[in-house]
Amino acid sequence: METVRVAQDRYVRLQTRSIRTENPNDSSSASAVRIGCRLLISNFHILEADSITMEPVTTVGPIAEQKFAEVTVKGLSVPKDLIAIESEIAVANLPPIKFAEKISVGELVLNYSNANGTNGFLKVYYVAQAERNGRILLDRPAIPGESGSGLFNLKGELVGIVDANIQIGKDTGVTQPYRFYGTAIVVNVVKNFLKAIEEDTEKLNECKK
Repeated sequence: METVRVAQDRYVRLQTRSIRTENPNDSSSASAVRIGCRLLISNFHILEADSITMEPVTTVGPIAEQKFAEVTVKGLSVPKDLIAIESEIAVANLPPIKFAEKISVGELVLNYSNANGTNGFLKVYYVAQAERNGRILLDRPAIPGESGSGLFNLKGELVGIVDANIQIGKDTGVTQPYRFYGTAIVVNVVKNFLKAIEEDTEKLNECKK
């Protein structure tokens, strides 16, 4: 399926290392989506201020060698939970990214991520609730490690960025009339964020010399 290939090609696994002196060897991994030639988008909350973020040279599949690329922060928005980072790795052969114009309830969407530390984990969702306050609900919870990954529809268009889970309903102690849903930051919020940091969405795949 072409959509699976698009989601896979746009998936990036990030590696973070703590800069705290008491935890010099602590490291973790996170997900991001490649928006442009060098530009990556992820969630602000998973790339903590006390960490150095790097991009493994091999981003999909087993990492045979521990070689990392430098990345720099291009912009961030704490309220929107978005961060833009630029990698020294240039991927110039990807087709221009497509942004979804419409998101429908019941629509099938999917992502590749670093869920539970599994590099290149494919997951499929249905859109459970239309956009509200800049986010959509997904039919089931996101797995730890999915935050920051790109969510794509069957046309290969970016729908949003997976970011959290939310509980709806209350626990009565007898039954469970509540459930957890995954949430994703909708693509229009992402586009507005890109404009705010002065990124031209029409030129994202133009590699800088």
